[in-house]
Amino acid sequence: MSGFTTLRRIVLPQAVRRMLPDTVNQLVSLFKATTIVSLIAVQDIMYQVSMISVAEMRPVPLYTGAALLLIASSSFARPQLFQRLTRTMASPGLA
Repeated sequence: MSGFTTLRRIVLPQAVRRMLPDTVNQLVSLFKATTIVSLIAVQDIMYQVSMISVAEMRPVPLYTGAALLLIASSSFARPQLFQRLTRTMASPGLA
């Protein structure tokens, strides 16, 4: 096998399996800690909720839904997606 074929078929799959859990943890932490993303998302969602609540005159369900949406998107959806990816890529022989 050539050097590139060896790298592509043997070395890279093993390297990806070893580094994937740590990389996923870093990505989740980065997503949760990034203020720019949270400011943009929170302000956009809250602006839309305030506009709809003025028209509908029911702010409590709208703000509750917005809060649940923000909580779900930042803490439940992404880690579970990454956890599934990590489990899929995991090999029984690697720790």
